[in-house]
Amino acid sequence: MALVDVLHIEDDDIDAEAVVRALAAYQDVLRIIRAADAFQALRILRGIDRLCLQPPYVVILDLQLPGMSGFELLKVLRADAQLSQSPVFVLTGSNDPVHKQQALRQQVVAYIHKNVFHTQSQRCIRLLVRYVRCRVMRPSGDPISS
Repeated sequence: MALVDVLHIEDDDIDAEAVVRALAAYQDVLRIIRAADAFQALRILRGIDRLCLQPPYVVILDLQLPGMSGFELLKVLRADAQLSQSPVFVLTGSNDPVHKQQALRQQVVAYIHKNVFHTQSQRCIRLLVRYVRCRVMRPSGDPISS
């Protein structure tokens, strides 16, 4: 089965490692690329960083980032013709319902609280993998070209 890139945008090393560990069982399907902030993520998404993100891909985004917030990054993505359809899963520590509504208005695939992820990581990862298999890859296992 072909690899699908997962761009994980997270500034906290411990949270980033938790996602890597949770996704380890799917390394035959998913390749994790980490960006520590929104600016690095944009360089990766636009192909100007040394890390190469290949379509098809999905994004796991923390909302509370240094410099440019996850909300600001979502606005940039949705306004960019090349990146506007990027599938984004929000993984955040924010319990604020306003934040959730704000993210959902930006057409995120899912809004997952970090506490839920830490206690139900396999359930959350199955959601991501199911999305990848149903929406990003063809039934044959080949990526859908973007």
